[in-house]
Order: sequence, then structure tokens, then C-alpha cells
Amino acid sequence: MDIYTDGFPGNSNNINQGAIPFVTNLRQDVLTNTNFFTARWTGLYMQLGLMTIPANGEAGLDMLINSDQFYYIEQGTALVIMGMSQEYLNFQTQAYKGFSIFVPSGTWHNILNIGNINLKMFLTIAPPFLPYNTNFEKTEDWIPAKYY
Repeated sequence: MDIYTDGFPGNSNNINQGAIPFVTNLRQDVLTNTNFFTARWTGLYMQLGLMTIPANGEAGLDMLINSDQFYYIEQGTALVIMGMSQEYLNFQTQAYKGFSIFVPSGTWHNILNIGNINLKMFLTIAPPFLPYNTNFEKTEDWIPAKYY
């Protein structure tokens, strides 16, 4: 449940909070998120997103030119792959609940759910990459080229 403040109208558990002060139970947000991606908070210099990747699914191979990313796994098992080109993904490791993943800008990466339950995690993107209030219900809704 969010902690509400009288001076900042609009605090609600159902929408991206935008660039206002915000406090929430992040673990609860992550575990109850059913969308592939939900923008939970978007500030001027950072964005918080929630992700759910179904069993045998993946985030999708991607690279952000001007944004660093930080992922934290709350549930599930992932195979993390990264590299300096799409053809040379030389970094591969497994990650589990409680693991963090740091993706420097300019690094190709993908996160695959190799477990038999939904992979649930949050991520921060700094500076923000996706527009305010971006939500993708399913993996198929994510079209990276639209945002480049």
C-alpha cells in the first residue's frame, strides 16, 4: 500500500506516479504486476518499471544507447546474456531471486526465464527510456524499434 501525502494529489496504486514524491511497497508491486512491463514511476532522470516474464519467455534482445539499467529479481530464475553486439553475446550467467543485474548503456542484453514460474523483477532505467505511463500487457506488445 502506498503512503499518501496531502500535498501531492494523484498518488494511487494504479497509475505511473510521474515526477512527484512517492513511497510504495516495491516487493508487493512486483509480485502483483501481471503485465510484461509497467512503468511505475517516471522522473526526469530515472524510471522505475515492473516486469513479468512468463515461463520460457524472454525480455527480448535489446540495447539502450543512452541509458543504464538495473534489474532486481524478486521471483524466478533467469539466464542473463550480454555483449557488445547482437552477434557476440559473450557474457552469460544465471540469476535468481535476490540477484541484481546491471546493464551499462550500449550493451546488448536479454533476460530469459528459464524457470517454470513467472520471472518477476523491477528495473530502473536512467535516464528514462520509455515515455511516461508506458505499459505492455504482453511481451508481444513490446516493439523496441518504435522507441529508437
